[in-house]
Amino acid sequence: MHGFITFDFVPEKEADNGLDYERIERRPVRHVRVELLDARGEILATTLSDETGHYQFMAPADSMVKVRVASEMMLTEAPAWHVRVTDNVRDNRLYVLDGSLVSTGRRPTQRNLHAASGWDGASYASVRAAAPFAILDTFHQGVRHLASAGDIPALPYLEVRWSIDNVPAGGELSLVEIGTSFYQYVPETDTHLIYLLGSEDVDTDEYDRHVVLHEWTHFLQSALSRDDSLGGAHTRADRLDPRVAFSEGLANALAGIALADPIYHDSSGGAQAWGFRNDVRAVEQESIGWYSEGSVGSVVYRFHENSGALSPVLQPLFSDEFRESAGLATLFSYAESQMVLFPQWGAMLDLLLTENNVHGRGHLGAGETNNGDYPGALPLYKPLIANGEPAEVCITSRFGTYNGLGAEAFLYLSVPQSAAYTLLVEKVDGSARVTDPDVVVYHAGRMVFSGEGSEGDVEQLTVGLPAGEYVLNVYDASMAYWGEPLPLEHCFAVSLMQ
Repeated sequence: MHGFITFDFVPEKEADNGLDYERIERRPVRHVRVELLDARGEILATTLSDETGHYQFMAPADSMVKVRVASEMMLTEAPAWHVRVTDNVRDNRLYVLDGSLVSTGRRPTQRNLHAASGWDGASYASVRAAAPFAILDTFHQGVRHLASAGDIPALPYLEVRWSIDNVPAGGELSLVEIGTSFYQYVPETDTHLIYLLGSEDVDTDEYDRHVVLHEWTHFLQSALSRDDSLGGAHTRADRLDPRVAFSEGLANALAGIALADPIYHDSSGGAQAWGFRNDVRAVEQESIGWYSEGSVGSVVYRFHENSGALSPVLQPLFSDEFRESAGLATLFSYAESQMVLFPQWGAMLDLLLTENNVHGRGHLGAGETNNGDYPGALPLYKPLIANGEPAEVCITSRFGTYNGLGAEAFLYLSVPQSAAYTLLVEKVDGSARVTDPDVVVYHAGRMVFSGEGSEGDVEQLTVGLPAGEYVLNVYDASMAYWGEPLPLEHCFAVSLMQ
């Protein structure tokens, strides 16, 4: 017994927003698990479909059997990977496509299965069977393209949770209020998850390939590279925390590179006929600089476009130069890793950075002059000297109270010798509002300790620090409750003493 497995793929409109149901394509379902079941539902055989969607079984003669296709894709050749699409509304069950129960007879037979979109010309009138396979197909296309450079290591297991009930409303995951499509790592179970929207006439993402691969890039960063991002809401026009700007801009660029399409599409609205599109290559004028996801995306995509090579884009992400850098994971640390590993492209990268109003260099962005219209943002890392004078940092809610530019301040610290140190953060300027300063200390992107006391206007703790380089993040835990009027600014003195 053999056959072909296909699914309906709904492309984006060529010159407008939204999905184009007039151009639905029939595509092969590749590298997914296919099972042969008997009349009792017992599995008789298991195989994987090939690049053409073809499968083949040795089936018993004169038996009642059916073919089942699971939304589970596996590749054993480099880079090996394993992805499942599950229904987060129904106990995270694996989606399956079942054929009918029929007799095998005595001659070889062909059984083809097709997963339809469910679209009847006006709405999804029947089961959206194609959706899970469309998601897997996007991963397949994207990863295959990036893997052509031979630079992606084997990937850990990934589970994609998609449901027609997933709505873009903030709330409880258990209530399918997922807010937006997003990536999540659960350290307690060492599980990598991607949640995708599926709410008809509101926001569906199963055919939005750039969105799917954007979230896959976050998975790639988390699993194999380094991602220091806070997450949260973001747009190309926002002035963001540099960790967020880098993570989101890189995800936009790699999605476009993987699909060989720089026009980022995201459909939404009634009949999935609306949404937005933007050119990842474009230099974003409203927010241009190291704090802009638009600038990061432009630098990364155009670097690939101009060099015609994938290795200088991907290898820095997996290098010790980037993963172990003392600075946080920002455009600065990524660009410095590129320049160290691929000096032949240094002049071009330097030009792209300058065109995007990024002037600092090195992992710490030394020499940066673009402050994003907030003087307190520079230098990006204020120097803190152990047993020296306090360093002053300021934070603002002007660009957002969570992940905006200036919502957190950064200090760079070189500890000369291992010892117990007292870290003190004290408010020294700002409004009369009582603050709640907190601090997180990182070494090569890994949190060493945090101070999250609730005493007003001060944070103090004593910790043992080995000799080495550290980054300290200072923020105000009460900032989310500052409310209007905006912006507010508060300044703190930070000291580290034996």
